Amino acid sequence: MRGNNLGGRQGAAPRTPAQPLPAMITYDTGSMIKIICQLKGSVLLSVWPQMAMCAGIAVLATILRASIGEDDYIIKDVKGHATLGTALAFLNVFRSNLSYGRYWDGRGQLGVLVKSGRELMRLVVAYSKTPEEKEEEAEMQETIREVWRLISCLMHSIVLAVQHFEGHHHVPEYDIDLELVKPGWLKEKEKSAIEKAENVGRDVRDNKGRPALIAALLSHKVYYMYHRGWMNAAVLKKCDKCINEFVGAWMACEKIVGVPMVFPYTQMLSVFMVLFVYTFPFPLAHIFFNEEAEFNGFFITPFISALVAFAFFGMNAVGVEIENPFGDDDNDLPIKKMMKRIELDTIAMLELRTTSDQAEAMEKLRSEKAEQEKLAQQKSRDRNALQGPPGRGFQG
Repeated sequence: MRGNNLGGRQGAAPRTPAQPLPAMITYDTGSMIKIICQLKGSVLLSVWPQMAMCAGIAVLATILRASIGEDDYIIKDVKGHATLGTALAFLNVFRSNLSYGRYWDGRGQLGVLVKSGRELMRLVVAYSKTPEEKEEEAEMQETIREVWRLISCLMHSIVLAVQHFEGHHHVPEYDIDLELVKPGWLKEKEKSAIEKAENVGRDVRDNKGRPALIAALLSHKVYYMYHRGWMNAAVLKKCDKCINEFVGAWMACEKIVGVPMVFPYTQMLSVFMVLFVYTFPFPLAHIFFNEEAEFNGFFITPFISALVAFAFFGMNAVGVEIENPFGDDDNDLPIKKMMKRIELDTIAMLELRTTSDQAEAMEKLRSEKAEQEKLAQQKSRDRNALQGPPGRGFQG
């Protein structure tokens, strides 16, 4: 994700289930030719203007070398550029490594979200007590579905909060109705309560802390299950730990988005890279110029200069591309695909309750209890039949 660019997501129509979810680029690591020729996701699309400018400077340098001759040419040696290029390459690679670390840290935090969602749903489904009364069991099942809904709502709200985090430039707020209410993750009553809470103590309402409010709603729902006696204190504590991990992952993701690369380092790298790449064609024009075949220099010098520009500006573009991996760009993490996967995995766990040993034992107990009640009613009817109608006693 380049900066806080949302990859054209703003103002786009919501995706329908028939539309494919965006996914990061995958490729065949054994096919070098396909990797070289693929343009989708390549930094070549980002740095070709710098390459073209460097090639143009190389053409001008070659014309200058042909015009003034070897003796009066301004730069003949590449030793200065070689020294600067070595240091610049180290700084450029170091910057890319820092960005790569942020990229993998972002993937790790998304993994924490997925793990916490699956684990929380597993705890709620597997360790909740099945009530004896079918009406109460139906109520508990509905509460578990509410927990599933709020887990998905929390995950989506965290992703939206990270993607719309206002860092070094303004990012518009997302539409809560379009993103959370319309898909069914958030109810109108809950939305009204959240918006009211976001106004408390503020002159202007903001939604920066919205995931914390949704986490509170989820905690209320889990605690309600404990209050009704459907889960014990140990399970409640583990569920609270999962919700706490949600909040921790959210804060870690915001750290990645909200803390850019240190400005002095980026500025120094940019200055030296521009000076090096755009002056490097001048010594190359002298080295590759041939008095007997002048046109060779007009081809070789721009080509080598463009390759140098691609190497240095391309490596820097890689760092810019991956330092913020939360978005819809080609090389960003497949967030929507991960969200969809966790939705399907957690809703599937609800179906397992009907096949659990606890559910089968409770169903057997209910059947036995119903059979006992049926026998008791039959005995009562038989006894009433032997006694005869009421009011007719023995007559001598």
